[in-house]
Amino acid sequence: MKKSSEIINKIKDAINEDVDISEYCEAVRAYERTNLPVPLKKTYFSLLCEENSIIKGNPDINTITVRMTCFTPLTLPAYTANEIAESIAGYMDELFGDDFTSYSIGETNYDDDVRAYKVICRLNFQY
Repeated sequence: MKKSSEIINKIKDAINEDVDISEYCEAVRAYERTNLPVPLKKTYFSLLCEENSIIKGNPDINTITVRMTCFTPLTLPAYTANEIAESIAGYMDELFGDDFTSYSIGETNYDDDVRAYKVICRLNFQY
């Protein structure tokens, strides 16, 4: 069984250590920080395991879904949240290869608590 924390750490490190991305984005584990700085100056990705399941067989199939919530500053157009999420999903495809099986990106909404645009994404992996 693959641990979801390994995947989340790999995503977080990849975003935070990439020179081009880390300039305007930061990834955090969900609930790792109690508050994001308001108003936001850059885009934040909050990562958590939504599901980790195994189907027993020969071989066993382990599927993991990571929920990635993207918060973008109000100084950017609302569609930017979706565009940045799409870029990161493409980056995950490069990073994980065939283990990254699919992703979905929800609609952009306004988050009252963070006072930012928010889009929820699901990144799916299979081992």
